[in-house]
Amino acid sequence: MIKEFINDENVNKEATVRGLIKRCDISIASNNQKYLAITLTDKTGKLDCRKWQATQEDIDNVLAGKMVDLTGTLIKYKNSYQFKVTSYNFLNLNDVQIDDYIDSSRTSLSHMESELKTLIEKIHNKKIKELVETLIIKHKDKYFTYPAAMSVHHSYRGGLLYHSISVCKLSLLMASNYDYLPINKDYLIAGSLLHDIGKTVELSGYEATQYTIQGNLLGHISLGFNIVMEEGKKLNLNEEQLSVLGHIILSHHGKLEYGSPVLCSTIESIIVHYSDEVDSKMEMLVQPFSVATPGNETGKIGPLDKKAFYYPLKDEEE
Repeated sequence: MIKEFINDENVNKEATVRGLIKRCDISIASNNQKYLAITLTDKTGKLDCRKWQATQEDIDNVLAGKMVDLTGTLIKYKNSYQFKVTSYNFLNLNDVQIDDYIDSSRTSLSHMESELKTLIEKIHNKKIKELVETLIIKHKDKYFTYPAAMSVHHSYRGGLLYHSISVCKLSLLMASNYDYLPINKDYLIAGSLLHDIGKTVELSGYEATQYTIQGNLLGHISLGFNIVMEEGKKLNLNEEQLSVLGHIILSHHGKLEYGSPVLCSTIESIIVHYSDEVDSKMEMLVQPFSVATPGNETGKIGPLDKKAFYYPLKDEEE
């Protein structure tokens, strides 16, 4: 399995690794030659792979969604593990247990479903509660299985549900620390659980995730806003309820340059924004720290300003 394979003992040794190609991008090296940047996954983790000097045959055949045995060498590049591919062999999906090769949430679906139900029960306003329940039921298959992103964070089966619940729990924790402020927890819970509902339309699914046409052209923020407004009007939520909930969705990226068409203008929106920011960044650290060792740095993490993070040694007094 990938997680067991990624360690210093296997560095510079030829090996064959089996997995599902989650993503494959064509890039140009410094020598102007094309190469393939491949993300290989199984249920234990993911492996960053490179097929250098890619031929047209490689480009035509090495595609997201295929099961493959990659043969090559594990190397350490800028303190990160990378697999240098020399050859590959495709497998028939019918000959493997596909669930063993799909990266999934670290928390079981049944547990997340129970957590979700508990959070929704905390909503006191009947109309707002009905809106959340209706939308989640309507989009349940996708809301429960889709990733929260293509690659940056929670990019695995169940990632959207895990992220939404996590943002909601963080938001409630933050609200409890500032209980002297007039925070409306109904809006906070609903906004947290629905802030990324647009990703059920923006993304194609958890296998070989791609952006849909609507995702590319409209983005999950506007898609989510429209989903909530349309259903909210059907359920007769009033103008203020729709505006406050819609504002949370529209502003949850926090800045105009990050895709939010409006800036946070309610207490609830700023709490959801920062909860979303924290949860996303913490998830970006999971994989790098899973292969790092105490006393060393992780590899540079692209979405986190290309910084490496130090893993402190355990206190001997503990």
